[in-house]
Amino acid sequence: MKKILTFFMLLLILCACETRLTDNTDQDIFDFPKYREGVININTHNYMPSMAKEKIGVTNERSSDSEILSRVTEVLKDSLWKDDFGRTIYAQADESLILPNLQRYIFPGSLLRGNSISDCNYTPITATINPITVSVSFPAKTVVGTINHPSLSATRSFVNEVLQQEETVQQNASLNFSIDQFTSYDELRMAFGSNAKTSALFFGNSSSSSEKVHKISKKTGLYVRFVQRNFTIDMDIPSSGSLISGTLTANQTGGYSPVYAASVTYGRMGIMAIETDYTYAESYKIVEQAFKSIFYKKSSILTEEAKKMLNSAEMRIYLLGGDGQSGVQTVNGYQDFIHHISEGGTFSSSAPGVPIYCGFAYLTDNSPVKIKFKINISSDPVYARIEYHNYRKDYFDRVCFARYGDAYLSFYSDINGTIKTVPAEFIKFKYRLAYRYYECYDANWDELTKDIFEIKDEGIIENIYHENSILLKKNLCLEQLKDYIEYVGEKTWCQESGYQLTNGDYYKLLLPKVIDHSYVSVWPEENY
Repeated sequence: MKKILTFFMLLLILCACETRLTDNTDQDIFDFPKYREGVININTHNYMPSMAKEKIGVTNERSSDSEILSRVTEVLKDSLWKDDFGRTIYAQADESLILPNLQRYIFPGSLLRGNSISDCNYTPITATINPITVSVSFPAKTVVGTINHPSLSATRSFVNEVLQQEETVQQNASLNFSIDQFTSYDELRMAFGSNAKTSALFFGNSSSSSEKVHKISKKTGLYVRFVQRNFTIDMDIPSSGSLISGTLTANQTGGYSPVYAASVTYGRMGIMAIETDYTYAESYKIVEQAFKSIFYKKSSILTEEAKKMLNSAEMRIYLLGGDGQSGVQTVNGYQDFIHHISEGGTFSSSAPGVPIYCGFAYLTDNSPVKIKFKINISSDPVYARIEYHNYRKDYFDRVCFARYGDAYLSFYSDINGTIKTVPAEFIKFKYRLAYRYYECYDANWDELTKDIFEIKDEGIIENIYHENSILLKKNLCLEQLKDYIEYVGEKTWCQESGYQLTNGDYYKLLLPKVIDHSYVSVWPEENY
């Protein structure tokens, strides 16, 4: 028995030694598999992120060209839910925002573990890095150079030398901003392009691993992402096919292909979270006008309503670069709001900005690293119906009469059309106005001599004013009819008009209805 135990002990020791040898055995970099990044799940309700609107063609009349900030987010595909009241958007990012405490790890050629990127827990790998060729994006006499020993200090030295050239004393930066809605702070991960714990960041614990999700405490939540892009420094794909000399071990890499920083954007960036009791439409308009005035016109003059809204709002800002301290700060009122977003606009050798975004590539094949998002967008049930109010019937001569009504598009939360609701602003309701004229002799409607059908109008309506019904047309002539016969062979005729709803996303259809007179039928009786 003792011999058997001794044998098994020796076997375990040999296995352990073999494992350690395997972990420390040098491997060719092309043998390491790519780390399969987990999908970052984000849930929203009754609103849609801007990039999702672009994917499905939802336009925003209040948006401007300034909303397109970067290549950070790319929508891959989307999928409608079976109940028609939800949608899942699949997206990916090829840039990540660089947190202040991680900037020392980010420079062209910086080698990191592949499984440390999406969660912003960068783990550097020590290796012999080959010389790299880099270039900057701003115009100058010399924009290309070689960094023989890639490091943070060598990168800073190269950037400083390029900016100190006579032609590059001062440069204008690219200024842009975008506004989006949110209800919980973990949704801001879309703005970061990573799985950073944004709830912890915005509530004063930047190094915390806490998973607590902070919901907004006021009626509306907006976040503004504003970016001053000074320049990018990009690294050429290594001419030798590999960034490093020699081999790496599984202990060094974690068993996966390392990644390296291939492109670094310098500048200033802020993500401002605003909570207010104003409606989304009201607050969006105020914030957009304020940013346009301060950011582009360099004017700090705001309306009294804007001052009132900003003074009553709860605001936090996450800053990178600029004159102030990087990190999260509280914004107290409209004057503090102006202060945080008014600085900047140019850069120079003395103020080049800080690394704000980084694009990574895999060491094995130099392909870009993609961070994947799954965004579940749900909405409250919406049943839409064409309704006619203020119905009336008029005789306009001895043998003809007409029916009129005010046409509305109304919204309900139940299939019976009894409980009014306010649909989400991003839902696009498709409608058309149909017209029919037909005639016969002697009111013999089964044998028509003429029958004309036309679409007079069609379009899309978005509920931007948050109403439970929308007026389509006042005093619409629903029907004109001449069916009185004075003599044999007399021509009789009828013309009808009516709205129809067509199928769309996030809503279901109810049959048209005359509200004031339930016994009166309408045309068309069905939706299109």
